[in-house]
Amino acid sequence: MSERRSYNPMFDLQQNLLAQGQRAFRQGMDMQGQAMEAFVRGLETGESSQQWGTDLSRRYVDTYFDMLEATFPGEEFDLGGTREMMVEQFDVFDEMRGDTWSSFHDAMREGTDAYREFTDEYVEMVDSSFEAFTSAYRRTQRDASGR
Repeated sequence: MSERRSYNPMFDLQQNLLAQGQRAFRQGMDMQGQAMEAFVRGLETGESSQQWGTDLSRRYVDTYFDMLEATFPGEEFDLGGTREMMVEQFDVFDEMRGDTWSSFHDAMREGTDAYREFTDEYVEMVDSSFEAFTSAYRRTQRDASGR
């Protein structure tokens, strides 16, 4: 009677490697999602830094006009119109900056949501394929082992 060779250790090793590959794939997808979220948080920091810089510039200009008016008192050196123009320009800039950041945040949210939806569907497809492959693999293992 011929001895049937046991393939169990080889099948077990291959199955463990496949399961590790699936875990690594899922971890990679999770890391990509985390990187995207970190990028969005970094943009929020950039926005607040820009706002801080704008506020600082606005205070600098206001202080500069205060200094000029204190140095040259009287109507012969009237800076009122110039100061008003600078205040209006800062207001316009702030409005444009706010609109731009708002649009950018909306686009980032849409992109992040679309990415999450895509990765969820992709991971689901890979998991389904992996389960189908694993099921076929186990049948092959049973057939090869004679069980």
